[in-house]
Amino acid sequence: MPGQIGRGSVWQRWDPHIHTPGTILADQYPAADGWEQFLTRIEASEPRVRALGITDYYSTATYEQTVAHKAAGRMPDVDLIFPNVELR
Repeated sequence: MPGQIGRGSVWQRWDPHIHTPGTILADQYPAADGWEQFLTRIEASEPRVRALGITDYYSTATYEQTVAHKAAGRMPDVDLIFPNVELR
C-alpha cells in the first residue's frame, strides 16, 4: 500500500522450554494442585503466552496432558503446543 504506514511487526510470547506438573526428574509443582497452578499461571501471564514447548525427559506424557487441558478449554490464548523431549 504505497503512501501508508503499516502496523509493522507483532511480537508474540513463546516459551519453547517449560516443565509441567509430573515432569520426570524436574517436577517443581505440589501434587495436590500442581496442574491448576500451572494452567492459571499460563492463563494469567502478561504478555500472553501464544506457544508452549512442553518439556519432559524421554516422554511425551506431560505434553499429552497439556493438550488434553487445552481441549477442555484451558489456556485459550495459547495457539500452539508442541512436545520438547530431552534425552540426557
